[in-house]
Amino acid sequence: MSTRLLAFLLSSCALVGASVSARAEVQSGGASTTTNASGSTVTVTATAPGSSGSVGASASGGGGAVVCTWLPFSPQQQEIFNENANSGELLSITDASNLPPRGVTPPPPGVWGMVSCPPLPPYLTWVPTGAPAPATPSPAQLARSALATLHLDAPQVGTAPPTNKLVVNLATYLWVEPGVWRTLRATASVGSVSATVVATPSKVVWTMGDGNTVTCTGPGTPYNPNADPSTQSTNCSYAYPAPSTKQPNGAYDLTARVYWHVIWTSSGVAGDGDLGEIAGDPSTTAVEVDVIRSVNS
Repeated sequence: MSTRLLAFLLSSCALVGASVSARAEVQSGGASTTTNASGSTVTVTATAPGSSGSVGASASGGGGAVVCTWLPFSPQQQEIFNENANSGELLSITDASNLPPRGVTPPPPGVWGMVSCPPLPPYLTWVPTGAPAPATPSPAQLARSALATLHLDAPQVGTAPPTNKLVVNLATYLWVEPGVWRTLRATASVGSVSATVVATPSKVVWTMGDGNTVTCTGPGTPYNPNADPSTQSTNCSYAYPAPSTKQPNGAYDLTARVYWHVIWTSSGVAGDGDLGEIAGDPSTTAVEVDVIRSVNS
C-alpha cells in the first residue's frame, strides 16, 4: 500500500470515527450496548431502536432497527480508494461481503465510506451506485469485529538455561506459559444477527535474534530444575551457534509470537468462514549467550 493511501486510511478512520460517534449518540435514543468478559469468552452487543443509512446521508427511522451510521468519504478520498480497491491491505479492513469486483480498476460507480454500529468499531465498505447503504454489518464483518475484541496477548517466555546463562552449541529449552494454549471465543452481535469467532493457538514462532527462527507446534515443555535431566525432553529448542558478546548490550533479542487459527460462525443469518492464522502480540526478552571455556592445569 502506498504511503499516500495509508495516510488517508489513518486520517479517514480518525475523522470518520469521531464524526460517527457524535452522530450515533444523537440517534441512539434508547440504545442498549453491553460488553461482557468472562474467562476466555468476550461478548459485544449493540441493540437499539433506530435508523438506517442511505448513500450520502443518514436518516432516522423507527421500526426497532439497529442504529448504524453511514458516512461517505470525500471525492478526493474516493479517488484514492478506487485506485487501490484490490490491494491486500485495503481488502483486509473492508467488509468482504460488499466489495467491487476483483481485478476491475477503477471499480464500477459506487461510493466508499465508513459504517458504525456502536459499540462495534467502524469499518470500511463500498456501496454500488443506486444501492442502499448498509443498515447492519454483514456476518463476516461482525466476525472481524468480534476478533478485534479478543486480546491475543504477548506470552510469558521461559528458557533453560536462564536467559543470562545460555551457552553456545547447547540446546536451549524454549517455552511459553502453558496457560496461553487455550481456545478463545468472542461474539459480536447487532440486532438479531451475531457472529462468533473461535481462536485456537496453532504455533509459536521464535525469532532468535541471530537471523534464525524456530517454529514450534505447541507451547514447549518447561524445564524442571528439580528433576533428573536424563528424564526430560522437549520438542522446542535451539542451540545458538555463536556468542552474543558482539551484539548491542551483549545480548540477542529473543522474540516469541503465538499464532492463532481463527474460524467463525454466525446466527440470525447463515454464514461461516476461516480467517486464517492471526498473529498475537510479540514478547521480546534479551538473552546472553557465552562460550564455555576450559581451564588447563
